Amino acid sequence: MAVVTGVASGIGQAIAYVFASNGNMVLAIDLDEAGLRATISTIRGGGVMPKGFKST
Repeated sequence: MAVVTGVASGIGQAIAYVFASNGNMVLAIDLDEAGLRATISTIRGGGVMPKGFKST
């Protein structure tokens, strides 16, 4: 399992994609809820079921 912050864009998003593409469960965290949802949706499209949490 990988815990990745800042997954809505940039390096955090790229890291989340790499972990997911290698079959790892991703615990995704970000302040940007719309971006978080978009990243999670893309990861799910690859067959991995990530968990996403909006940071406060």
